[in-house]
Amino acid sequence: TKNSMLQIFCKNNGRIVNISPGSTLLDVYEASGIELSQGPTSAKVNNVVEGLNFKIYHNMDVEFLDITHPSARRTYARSLCFVLYKAIKEIFPKGKLCVEHSVSNGYFCNLYIGRPIELEDVNALKKRMQEIIAENIPFRRKECLTAEAVPFFNELGLEDKAKLLESTGSLYTYYYMLGDTIDYYYGCLLPSTGFLYLFDLVKYYDG
Repeated sequence: TKNSMLQIFCKNNGRIVNISPGSTLLDVYEASGIELSQGPTSAKVNNVVEGLNFKIYHNMDVEFLDITHPSARRTYARSLCFVLYKAIKEIFPKGKLCVEHSVSNGYFCNLYIGRPIELEDVNALKKRMQEIIAENIPFRRKECLTAEAVPFFNELGLEDKAKLLESTGSLYTYYYMLGDTIDYYYGCLLPSTGFLYLFDLVKYYDG
């Protein structure tokens, strides 16, 4: 019924959108008539940044963010790192990725594959990343007990993530899946790989 609809105030254009409970932020964006030139990356919900898959059950204020916003840019970069990680796991199953630090408008990553990295390796990874993006695979968020997640991440060889989970002291934790690839990220990701439209991967010294 009309009475059970939620009222969402979109700060971007000052419009109120009536939408049913359980709708996502992406549903709100599509109903709002807002057109961000780069498309939405995430949104501030009552001033807290959430991913576009975030479900709404109450009336609230929403401001959609695109890649030009620092927080949304981090969401975009996080999602891109997951695509790189998936490509590495497929091409170099024993490979280890360490995202080290930002360099101009990108990130320097160390990749350990048991030998020096060649240009062909980087090209193969970039090609696989492009394929993963073209496949438009959803980033799925899963919740579980932290006590179950810690040994699970240790088994995956992600000991640093396991230590991070242990240090939070939370009873529950969540992780993300991209196809059958699993990883942990603090913060939201994009709804799917198809939302990634801009990236490059270049060989830089030993990374």
